[in-house]
Amino acid sequence: MDARSSTDADISGCAALSKLVALRTQPFYGDAVSTGPADDAVAALFDNLSSFARSLRSLAHRHDSEFPSLRRSDVMLLRTLAEQGECRLGDLSHRLALNPSVISRQLADLEADGIVDRRADPDDGRAGLVSLSRKGREQLEAVRETYAAILSEQLVGWDPQRIAQASDLLHDLSRALARELVHADRSTAS
Repeated sequence: MDARSSTDADISGCAALSKLVALRTQPFYGDAVSTGPADDAVAALFDNLSSFARSLRSLAHRHDSEFPSLRRSDVMLLRTLAEQGECRLGDLSHRLALNPSVISRQLADLEADGIVDRRADPDDGRAGLVSLSRKGREQLEAVRETYAAILSEQLVGWDPQRIAQASDLLHDLSRALARELVHADRSTAS
């Protein structure tokens, strides 16, 4: 196992949801405690998301060799850069809810592979700006196309409306978890 894969962090909403469920349904020791149907629904959602994340990791793991220079966490960072455009490391760190040192190490590897570009911030020479390189955009698009094809094969029999509903629900859940992470970051910073 190379150094990059051994330090690869699992960036998923399931980790944040796990913390929320644990806080709301676990006593200090012992089994989960249900305080009502809403808690039962959240616990069931957690179980289903955990299974979903495990299935996605398993499917992705089968295709990792197609993109040897990218980890799954790299893809999240590249997607964020593609959406946000050129930005500072701190902005990426905040958006991904990761420590800046983690992002910095990840960017160093990606820069060495020619996947991202860095340059000095013209407004503040102490800071740097990061952007996707042409190679990075091409690799991100190839990854997206590959995994879209994999999902398409797995969703045979699903009509487009059902796929769109699933996508919308995952989007809403992701946004809700992101808000919780930002709120938690602000609480620990004060």
